[in-house]
Amino acid sequence: MKPEKTYQRIKGLIQQPAKEWEVIQKESYSAGQLFVKHLLPVLLLYFICSLLGNILFTNDIVHSTTYRLAYVITKCCLVFCGFFLSFLWLSIVYKKAELNVPSDTIFVLLFYAYLAVWLVASLTALLANYKMLCRALHLLALDGLVIYWTGAEKLIMTSEEKKKILYPVIFIMLIFIYLFIYLLLKHFMSFISFLQALIQLFAKP
Repeated sequence: MKPEKTYQRIKGLIQQPAKEWEVIQKESYSAGQLFVKHLLPVLLLYFICSLLGNILFTNDIVHSTTYRLAYVITKCCLVFCGFFLSFLWLSIVYKKAELNVPSDTIFVLLFYAYLAVWLVASLTALLANYKMLCRALHLLALDGLVIYWTGAEKLIMTSEEKKKILYPVIFIMLIFIYLFIYLLLKHFMSFISFLQALIQLFAKP
C-alpha cells in the first residue's frame, strides 16, 4: 500500500483521464490487489478526515461522540453499498444492450470512478462544520462520470448508435444511486437520532 501512488492515480484521472486510462489498460491487477493498492489509502484518508472533522474539530454539541462515530461508519458502509449496487445494475444494463462486457472490466471502471466519490466523502467529512460548502463539494462526484466515460471509451467497444442510448442511461442511473445513498444516509441518521432521544426519554427516572 503506497498512498503516493494512489494520489498520483487520482490526480491523473482528474487532470488527464484519457492518458491515465492508457496506463490502467496495461495493468493486470485483480480486484483484491486494487483494493489493497488504491482503496486502503483512500479509506485511511477518509477515516482521518472523519476523525478530524466529525469528532475532534466539530462544533456539534447536539450529538454525542458515539452518534458521530456511527455516522462515519454508516457513511463508509453506504458508499460500499452504492458501489456494489452500481456494479449489479451496470451488469444488467450491458447484458440488456447485448454487449459482452466482462465483470472484471465493469469492476475496474467503477472502482476508479468511485475514487472520486471517496474523495468527496473525505472532504465532506473533514469540512463537516461547513454545511453549504459540503453540499457544493458533492458536485465533485460528477467527475466520477467523466472518469467512467473516458475509461469505457478505452475498454468497451460500443457502436456509436448504442452509445447515444447507453451513456445517458448509465449516467442517470449512477447519479440516482449517488443521490439515493446520500438521502438514505441523511434519513437513517435522523432515525438514529430519534431512537437515541426515545432511549434517553425512557431512561430518565
